[in-house]
Formats: sequence, C-alpha cells, structure tokens
Amino acid sequence: QILLTPNGKSHAESIVRRHRIAERWLVDILKFDWLLADEEASRIEHGMTDQVADRLFEVLGRPTTCPHGNPIPGTTNHKTSSDERQLSTLKPGENAVLLRVSEVAEHDAPELLRFLADHKFHVSSAIDVIDVSGGAGTITITVDGQIVSMSINAASKLWVQS
Repeated sequence: QILLTPNGKSHAESIVRRHRIAERWLVDILKFDWLLADEEASRIEHGMTDQVADRLFEVLGRPTTCPHGNPIPGTTNHKTSSDERQLSTLKPGENAVLLRVSEVAEHDAPELLRFLADHKFHVSSAIDVIDVSGGAGTITITVDGQIVSMSINAASKLWVQS
C-alpha cells in the first residue's frame, strides 16, 4: 500500500485531473479514439498548467468524467452505485448499461481500450448478455445490438449498472 502526504495527494489529483480533462478534449472535440486519447493525454498532462486545464474544463462544459466514465477530481464526490458491478458478473439474459472502464484497464491494458473502440463501446452503451462460458473463459454480449465476445478477464474491467 502506498500512502501519500497531503501535498503528494494534491499533486497526484492535479495530474489525474489534467489527464482526464485532456482526454475529454481529445475525444469530444478532436474525435480521437479512447486509446489514442489516453496515450496523448499521458503526454499532455505534464506540460499542461492547471490554468489551461481549468479553462479547457470550462470550454468543455464542466464534464464530471473522462471518456471512460471515471470521475474528474474536483468535480463530484463519486460514489459507486449499489447496483454498479463488473460486467463479468452478469448472467445470460441480463442487461446493463456501461458506466465506466476500470482505471487499471486504462493504464495496464491499453489493448482493451483499442478493442472497446473497435467494437464501438462507449459510456452508456446498452449491453445484453447472451452467453457466459467459464470453460472457455469468455462472455458473449450485444453492445448496442452488435454481438461481441470477450474474455471474462476483460469483462471484469468494465463496470455496468443493471
């Protein structure tokens, strides 16, 4: 476990805030896909001042989340809903709405962001579970009507509300 000093926590939150605001700008205005936006935001966040981030935040309409659904620090006190759960826990016949992509997936599994972009996932996508195969380690779903199969491990990085 890593513990930060109050100053360290404030600095870390500032970097995350700049990153997520940059992602919003790259996706919403420049129309980058999720993966490219995440990669570029990782570069931009270190050169962007808080003043520029604050102005972009206003221009973007004061968004509360990044394109992947994770909260932008300083905008809201994000509390997970009692019915928010991992996509991997749904059973055949259940349906849900995509709320967010795990922060871990954003940084540790960038290929997942590419997969999601290629299959037109977005926050608020309608998801219906068709099949779950524990033996094969896969889940088959429809995303806004399109059939998609993925590993149960990948599905565990997607948070939905049923």
